[in-house]
Amino acid sequence: MTFELSDFPYTYTIGMTDRERDEKLSAESVGVLGLAAENTAYCVPVGYHYGDDRLIIRLLFGPQSKKRGYLDKTETAMFVVYGHEGPRDSWSIIVRGSLTRIPDSTFSIAECRSMFGPVRLFGENVDEATVELYELQPTSIVGRRT
Repeated sequence: MTFELSDFPYTYTIGMTDRERDEKLSAESVGVLGLAAENTAYCVPVGYHYGDDRLIIRLLFGPQSKKRGYLDKTETAMFVVYGHEGPRDSWSIIVRGSLTRIPDSTFSIAECRSMFGPVRLFGENVDEATVELYELQPTSIVGRRT
């Protein structure tokens, strides 16, 4: 069945300014990272830090993690941050680009703790999990708001 848009309530969106986009990215700390291998997509919520025009994503890897396989095969990743306040006020930012691993020595543990919230485990054993940082180098950033 196909529906007409006029059958639903709707609201118009407009593009965010660079300043609005940077403020939202700086204020939030969790987004959704989209990876792809062959014809299969893999999306996962991740912690991130945005500052000094850098988007740094923290990834957790357990022994059974699927992320590594997808990460190794993804040429262009997608990253989404969004929010809403009520049924008509919303915003979203979509970042497209390549992921590059950040060497372990780039940030101290203290810096990482100040940049990110707590790591969220989903059944992983703390002693078997590792954390790596990646920079998403944007080829495009699109921000929209109502």
